[in-house]
Amino acid sequence: MTEKKPLHPEAIKKRIISGIIILFLGIYSVLTITPFYFLVIRSFVPTVESTNFYAKIPENKTFDIDAKFGNIATFYNMDVARFKEEMGISGFLNMNLTIRQIGEKYAIDEGRIRGYFQPYYLYNGWLNMLQSAQFYRSFFGTVIVTVMAIFLGALLGSATGYGLSSGQHKWQQVILTLYLLQMAIPGMITMLPSYIIVRTLGLTNTWLILILVPLAGGALSTMIFTTAASGV
Repeated sequence: MTEKKPLHPEAIKKRIISGIIILFLGIYSVLTITPFYFLVIRSFVPTVESTNFYAKIPENKTFDIDAKFGNIATFYNMDVARFKEEMGISGFLNMNLTIRQIGEKYAIDEGRIRGYFQPYYLYNGWLNMLQSAQFYRSFFGTVIVTVMAIFLGALLGSATGYGLSSGQHKWQQVILTLYLLQMAIPGMITMLPSYIIVRTLGLTNTWLILILVPLAGGALSTMIFTTAASGV
């Protein structure tokens, strides 16, 4: 058998440096992900236990059906109309009755009514979010605005960058300098003038302005596309 040659000191040094870099990146990744992990865990922690620390999702406890319905509905921000519809209750519902009394009064099986309230202990925040029409409106509105802003920003940035990439004319250098100056101006300075322009155009409280404002400050994308086009 052939003996393995001893590693060169430079190779050993490179391996040690590579190991240190990998260890550093691993620790950094864990530290970066940890807050998001606990953020997800906290979304399942009941409000009454919000001061307690949990390293994992807490166990689901048995729901107390002897509590007053009004207190439970207020505490968990429940949709009373949805509850009445799913339980087949019509007319006035006395909020001072306990959940058990509601089941007895309207002949609702205890297992059914307990099964309706049980998820609210751990999943109250998720239920309120997913059952809210405002959440879906905000979510899809954010998606539309983001996609449109990125698409138009890339389109205008690439077109402008292509036009400025040659630099053969004096006016191209002037416009390029203006873009560089725009990057040097803090956004807070232009915030008030931008608002006055938006208000004058009657675009306040519209989705359109959420798309147009990022486009007005697209100097960075233009510079990136200009540099890329110049190298072609």
